[in-house]
Amino acid sequence: MKADTLTIKARGWFDMADADKNGVITVEDFTLMADRIVREFPHADPKKIAAVKEAFADDWRRLAERADANADGQITREEFEAAVKAATPDDYGKATKRQVAEFEIADVDGDGVLSHHELARLLKAEGLDENSAFSVAAILDTDGDGVISREEWEAASRKYFTGDDPFAGLLQRAVSGAGA
Repeated sequence: MKADTLTIKARGWFDMADADKNGVITVEDFTLMADRIVREFPHADPKKIAAVKEAFADDWRRLAERADANADGQITREEFEAAVKAATPDDYGKATKRQVAEFEIADVDGDGVLSHHELARLLKAEGLDENSAFSVAAILDTDGDGVISREEWEAASRKYFTGDDPFAGLLQRAVSGAGA
């Protein structure tokens, strides 16, 4: 993969993770992201709500261990990009608790797949604007059947940092103006 593509992806992910847009990622950003998702799906089963909150807390702990080089509780863009560049494809090899929890809470009708609308709601809660959210949903619907299966969701999550794909540039453009 080209280094510039990886940098673009890391910047997009950092911009989304910096939920309060203060230039660093902290545990508060992960709490804020989880809260936004919970607010978007207020009628979800309490177990799904708890799973989202727990998954974001776990993601923060894993990220802080890997990226907070000076252990100050804040991850700078530089620390984040260094951690992303140091990661291997194996680091993204299987679905995380967060990916599973996000899929579960967004599957409002419980049919085991995400409609483009369900996924767009999730992505908007994470900070994307509506047009970008629906564009991403269309990209992730790799078989064109109108829904995103769990397999498509997990494959897209893995592919994001392990390959060159059109999702990278779209995400970067979408989050550069995001600030939900």
